[in-house]
Amino acid sequence: MSYPASTEYLNELLNDKTTVAKMPKIFLHAERLLDQEISKTRNELFHGMANGVETSSADIQLPAPAGPRVKLTEKVFAPVKEFPKFNFVGRVIGPRGMTLREIESQTGCKLLVRGKGSMKDKKVEEEKRGQPNYEHLDEDLHVLISVEDTEDRCIARLQKAVDKVRELLRPVEEGEDEIKKKQLKDLALLNGTFKEPGLAGTSPPVVPGGLLGMPVHPGLAGYQLTRHPVPGAYHTQLTGLEFPYAAARPGTVLDYHALIEPSILGAVKPRRPIREHPYQR
Repeated sequence: MSYPASTEYLNELLNDKTTVAKMPKIFLHAERLLDQEISKTRNELFHGMANGVETSSADIQLPAPAGPRVKLTEKVFAPVKEFPKFNFVGRVIGPRGMTLREIESQTGCKLLVRGKGSMKDKKVEEEKRGQPNYEHLDEDLHVLISVEDTEDRCIARLQKAVDKVRELLRPVEEGEDEIKKKQLKDLALLNGTFKEPGLAGTSPPVVPGGLLGMPVHPGLAGYQLTRHPVPGAYHTQLTGLEFPYAAARPGTVLDYHALIEPSILGAVKPRRPIREHPYQR
C-alpha cells in the first residue's frame, strides 16, 4: 500500500523509527525498511516527483550476483587542514543522523565517522586515545565506508557511497549550499516548524467587523478605537479578554499597555529555544 508524501506521514515514520530503535534485535528488518521509506518520502516532499517517478539520483545499476560474498572498505578523509573551522562531522551525520542514514539506505553501505574530532566529547576522546578499538583516533578525520556483497556489486555500491560522501565533505559558499538547505528543512521538520510550500503567509479565519459591538475596556475610555472593516481584507482572529477592545482598533492592545491593568494581559509564557542549525550539537 502506498501512502502520499506529507509532513504528517514523515513525522509518523520518524516516531516509528525512534520506537524501533529502543528495542534492538527485536524487529530485524523494521529499521532498514523505515530508513528506505523515510528517504523516499523526504525526496517526494523536498525535491518533488515528476509523473510519479522518484527523482533521487542514488539509484544504482547492480549486476546480477555472481561469486562469493566479500567485504570491501574505503576511507574518505575530510580536508580538515584546508578548512579547520568547518563542521564536517555534523554535515555528514545530519539532523538526528538522517543524512548518514539516507546514504546507507540508498547505497547499502555502512558509514562510520572516525578519526580525530569524531567524538562529541573531546575529553572522552582524549581518554580513549590509544586504547583498543580506538586506534582510529590517531588518524585524521575520515568516513569509513564498508559493504558486503558479491565483488562486482560491492564495487558499484562502494563507489556510489564514496561519491556521495565526497560531495558532503566539499565545503560550498554560503547561500549556494543545497545540502545545508536540505538539512535545514529536515531540522525544521524534526522541530515541527516546517511548512509545506504554499501554506506560508496565509492568514487565519477572521472575526467579521459586525461582531465588534462589545464594550471597550474602561482603561481605554477617551481613545478613538473604532475601525471600519475594509471589504475583502483580512481581520485578526482574537480570543479571550483581548476581543472586546483589541479587535476594533488600529493598533494592538500592547500599544496601550500603560493604561491597562496587568491582570488583563496575563503572564507572558516563556518560549522554549529550538535548535535552528543542523550542525549544532
